[in-house]
Amino acid sequence: MPASRADREKMRRLRATGTVISPARGMYARLGTWQGLGWRDQALWLMRALSLKHPSWVFCEASAAIVHGLSVSVREGQRLHVATPPRRPAQSTSLVCRHRIPARHNNQRIDGVTVTSLERTAFDCLRRMRLPEGLALADSTLRAMGHVSPGSLIDRMCALHAGERGLKGALATL
Repeated sequence: MPASRADREKMRRLRATGTVISPARGMYARLGTWQGLGWRDQALWLMRALSLKHPSWVFCEASAAIVHGLSVSVREGQRLHVATPPRRPAQSTSLVCRHRIPARHNNQRIDGVTVTSLERTAFDCLRRMRLPEGLALADSTLRAMGHVSPGSLIDRMCALHAGERGLKGALATL
């Protein structure tokens, strides 16, 4: 992220020559470096850069799942997902999809990125994903949690998310 007007102008010139690209407004990467990254690493790079620019942001859903190392499809990982408190505006853009998520859940900071907890992330993904993607995510969630049985995870989700929209769908996938 260029700090000065001169730096921004230099980046604009480098972008015009094809030396650098701008994967998001105000963010630049060397073309070869960016193209050498897989889609997961590109998403992580963007989340780290946006975390520097917006330290209060909490990434959620598929974005948090990527940070947690869960199984997420390319289709699910194409857009970044940010949690917004329920009473604040939730304006999405082509890059960032905002979701109103209750603040009562513990967030974590992993590799410079603040994300929703593993359990919250799994719930938010499972209630929205199609069955094949949801099954892969549920399996990777159980692996990430260690020695937690599917039944135990179901009980925890029921306790944590009672009354929330999408609970039945998440439980059905689990």
